[in-house]
Amino acid sequence: MIEYGFFDSELTGYDEEGLPVFDRAKSSEFFAEFWKRLVSNGVLGEPADCFQVVSTGGMNISVKPGFGFILGHYVKDEEPAVFVIKNTPTGKRIDLVILRLNRVNRLIEIFVKEGTAANEPEPPELVREEYGDYFELCLAKILVDSTSLELTQSSITDTRMDSEVCGIVTCPIDHLDTSVYYQQIQTYFEEFKGDTNAMCLKFEQALNAFYSGKETEFTAWYDNVKNQLESWCMNAKNEFDSWFDSVKGQLEGDVAANLAGKVAELEKEIDTKAGKSVLLPVTIFASAWTGETAPFTARISLDGITGSDQELIEVFVQYEASQDQKEAWADAGVIAGNNIPKAILLEAFGDKPGVDIPIYVLKRGDLGDSTGGSTIACDCTPITAQQISEIVSGDYTPGKDVPSACGCIPVSEEEIKRITEG
Repeated sequence: MIEYGFFDSELTGYDEEGLPVFDRAKSSEFFAEFWKRLVSNGVLGEPADCFQVVSTGGMNISVKPGFGFILGHYVKDEEPAVFVIKNTPTGKRIDLVILRLNRVNRLIEIFVKEGTAANEPEPPELVREEYGDYFELCLAKILVDSTSLELTQSSITDTRMDSEVCGIVTCPIDHLDTSVYYQQIQTYFEEFKGDTNAMCLKFEQALNAFYSGKETEFTAWYDNVKNQLESWCMNAKNEFDSWFDSVKGQLEGDVAANLAGKVAELEKEIDTKAGKSVLLPVTIFASAWTGETAPFTARISLDGITGSDQELIEVFVQYEASQDQKEAWADAGVIAGNNIPKAILLEAFGDKPGVDIPIYVLKRGDLGDSTGGSTIACDCTPITAQQISEIVSGDYTPGKDVPSACGCIPVSEEEIKRITEG
């Protein structure tokens, strides 16, 4: 039988109770049937707190105002609904906050459906009879624990977004032609894929070129290290042969006594030298660096420094320093310094450090026979700060070579430029 509506009714008579009878009269269920085909069950998506269940302290909860639909019947509540949740003496319990269509009493109501206590509780069943007396939507699940006398928000699971038990009100749209939009998206995707493939190919080519260059550099570095190691081994062998020749005579006669005497002399020399060296931890504060342009100067106070010409001072960044601190030390290009009573002076020819840098100051006393300056351990003539500045600016005119009696490896002007430029 075809149904239709809505049309104006005409009076056709009166019933036995004297009430008017109309030929097009429709019930509320007919009206609800119409709306449930257009509007889905659930609550409104805006505002976001529509019928939201929140904890209000203790065992109290509140259901915020909201608007919703159940099987074509609408519900609106402009005031919050408050409830007190009963505690459970043992185990745990799951209660449900229900928005229910009640056809018996012809209303839509909010109430708490209490579950059954158990060690692993299950929520109570929802009544969802489309043409029966009741149809329920679940707004939230509440976990009640016998070990707690207070409900927190974490005890409340919001189920409004779950279309299986509640959901957000929507209207069906089944007549929208999306083929144009799909074609546009598909075209964009193909263009994006083409651009991405080209970019990946270009990156792969650049990566291969980079590693090819690095392979050549590594081979050259390896060959250099190999040659240096072979040279060192040869020198070490020659030194050992020379030493062995020098002790051959000492191995004659009372060999044990001669060797014991030599060992005692070596131990005494090691103890003496070790006792002369001191490792001093200190932090160079960023504010300690002075000067507007390189070289920048920092004065670090240290009680353990005497300023003696017999002191050899070495400085290096602490292993525990952060990545930023190590990079700041490297970029600073600290390649010159001096010791004075109770302090050391450092000069940086790179970038002025902007962070505090923890360093170690090694005061070595095991080179006391040196006749050089306070930061030089041999007879080599050190390059001056003025010469370094001239090298960096391109104004330096090389002088004649200074012979070295200590075996030091000289640093070329190009190497000094690379050091100072980072």
